[in-house]
Amino acid sequence: MNWGKRIAILYIGFVLMIVFLVLKSNHENTDLVSADYYAQELKFQDKIDGQNNMNALSGQVQCEARNKTVNLTFPQEMIGNNASGEILFYRPSDASLDLSNKLDIDAQGNQVIHNENFKRGIYRMQLKCMVNNKSYYYEQQIFMN
Repeated sequence: MNWGKRIAILYIGFVLMIVFLVLKSNHENTDLVSADYYAQELKFQDKIDGQNNMNALSGQVQCEARNKTVNLTFPQEMIGNNASGEILFYRPSDASLDLSNKLDIDAQGNQVIHNENFKRGIYRMQLKCMVNNKSYYYEQQIFMN
């Protein structure tokens, strides 16, 4: 084989590789962290204040994830004080797997969240709530198996 054919084979191979990479990159999932990330960044100080309020409590939120169920245990100050809010299970790898639940603490300070839509993998649990007109924020990474 002469050198001209080798250069042509090398060139065609390079072009095929570039076409393959372009086609593959068009099928990659490119979700944003949030659709309204700019508005959320403007409220970032609220999140910091909520974390400071959460750290000032007598205890921390305890979280245990197992078999598509998340058991949450809340500090004493949050029990029976009309706590309201939302628990978001943010899946960094796929926005379609994000789950949201309403905060509903029972009389013993627990909340059990069972959802068949939990998939195996890492979630970032984000708890935003109001108790006695004071905001609280808690975030923890959990692994759902």
